[in-house]
Amino acid sequence: MEAHARAPDPLVKTNDMASNWHSWREDFIVFMKITGYINKPNEIRANLLKNRIGKIGIDAIQTMTFNRPQDKDNMDILIAKLEEFFNPPKNEVVERFQFFTRDKKQNETIEQYISILK
Repeated sequence: MEAHARAPDPLVKTNDMASNWHSWREDFIVFMKITGYINKPNEIRANLLKNRIGKIGIDAIQTMTFNRPQDKDNMDILIAKLEEFFNPPKNEVVERFQFFTRDKKQNETIEQYISILK
């Protein structure tokens, strides 16, 4: 008997797409485990991901290049490519510049200032 679980809402565009993507991915993986879809063939899992991710995710997938055409139907490859897309590597030079030039604003607490510097 399959368990019933709420499927994750489609991915939405926010200022911080990296954390939004990580949250959506975790919800989707939990959904897959609860419903038993995690044990289904890779093509079914990939199509379920495409079905649940929404327009933003589909647009991202359509811009990606794959080594083989069948890689579009591999959930593990799709998740890895989406991870690269929504969480690109940070530019160390830019990060250092932003860190060293950031000043505390008048209306921000010290905790907010420190968390931004992290």
